[in-house]
Amino acid sequence: MNVIMTAKRNPKTINKMKYALTGLLVMLGVITQAQDPTLSPSKSTGRVSDTWHYGVKAALNLSGIDGKGMKSSVVSGGELGAFIDFDFSKTWGLQLEGVAAQTNVKRGDDFLTYYNVNGFQFSDEKAKLTYLNVPLLVRYHLSDEWSFVAGPQVGFLLNDNENYLQYDKRAFKTYEISGNLGVEFNISNVALFGRYNMGISNINDIDNRYDWRSHHVQLGVAVRIR
Repeated sequence: MNVIMTAKRNPKTINKMKYALTGLLVMLGVITQAQDPTLSPSKSTGRVSDTWHYGVKAALNLSGIDGKGMKSSVVSGGELGAFIDFDFSKTWGLQLEGVAAQTNVKRGDDFLTYYNVNGFQFSDEKAKLTYLNVPLLVRYHLSDEWSFVAGPQVGFLLNDNENYLQYDKRAFKTYEISGNLGVEFNISNVALFGRYNMGISNINDIDNRYDWRSHHVQLGVAVRIR
């Protein structure tokens, strides 16, 4: 029901989701066909240069929003997705991810002070936002065990259950641009990671008076299937 309501409020949301998913599927298909079956990961680290890998990941997502009328304190959520990466040397690599992320945020007690015209007096404090996030990361291998990642991310808002405004109006934009910085500890084909994500674009869709920018701390595990 929430997905249908979100689509009605902005029909472009479904089209954006379709384009993003189609692009990811095409990339996965091309990469799978391009893999060389004669190459195999090293026994010690699970990676070699000039090799494609893919896998799945899951993480705890601690989120908050900086901006007038919102609480910057973190609220817990989660994310689940898949990734493909390419090590073009023993030191450097690229990684593309497709992640479904649940971002939980809270409005501030002073929300109606800033949005007294459009704000809904009896709205819930917490809002649940579901995004399709697509990060493109550069990876630097410090050693066999430790690596660092950094890069941009685009997110598409697929669903929300917030009721901050009157007349079922949307408070959050349907897309977001952000940046990632993280560290990983690799044990064979498993990686434990921590990542910080900072919003770059303004996600406030109420008006243009105040900017809202998200921030996230993610702690999780990734498993390389090949």
